[in-house]
Amino acid sequence: MAAGAALLGAGCAGDFDPGRSTPACGARPVVPPGFGRVSSEEVEADDRLGVREDFRGPQDRRLVFHLGVRPDVERALPLVEELPLATVGSGRLLGRGGEWVFAWEADFPCTEMAVVGSGFDRRSFVEALGFAQIIPFEAEAEAEGEGIEEILEEAEGEEVEGEEAGAGAANAEWVAVFDSAPDPGQLDPGAEELQDTAGTHLAISPVSCWRGLPARVGVSRNAYVAAVIAATETELDFIVERVGRIPQARGLFARRCPAD
Repeated sequence: MAAGAALLGAGCAGDFDPGRSTPACGARPVVPPGFGRVSSEEVEADDRLGVREDFRGPQDRRLVFHLGVRPDVERALPLVEELPLATVGSGRLLGRGGEWVFAWEADFPCTEMAVVGSGFDRRSFVEALGFAQIIPFEAEAEAEGEGIEEILEEAEGEEVEGEEAGAGAANAEWVAVFDSAPDPGQLDPGAEELQDTAGTHLAISPVSCWRGLPARVGVSRNAYVAAVIAATETELDFIVERVGRIPQARGLFARRCPAD
């Protein structure tokens, strides 16, 4: 497995704190939508301090980030395959049933890195790794034996068409995207303008929170968007008119992330 670092907030290399006798891993997780922190604790390893971050999400799912320390459960699960990291290198996907682990190596003092998932099937765990920016979203397609073009075409086909289709889909909503960027902080100027006109209809979210929207906007599945959402097309038209700008993309899409 090639060494590499994933995009985990503060970075995986960590910082050497001159006030500490033992170097500590400074990585922090990017938390998938819908998950909330339950606990956070330092874990002492041989020559460093690691961090264990515990999160709970929908359907009683659990994600535990082991940053700088390897989880014991990894030894009990079979290797399934290797998946690419979001930056450089790859990691090992292990698991069966509802228990999964993705493990990789990073620079000291975050030498051993892993995410443990409980209550997931394989596909939903890989999807969570994408939202956490540990692997690219496209890795899910490659793991299923599909190419990038095929998964984008499939996602485009998941868009809900027409009012009648939307009425029968509990998670369908009308979306108009006005701005997109790799980082949510880069959306701030436009988001402030949208907030004045769209109010509670404004959504600053990963573009992959809506099935098929990354392909429609033409951006990476790791990108973020500033969009307005509505329950009906008529309501969306009214809000878009108030905004006074032509959206980059619009339509009826199925939501993948929990609503705020």
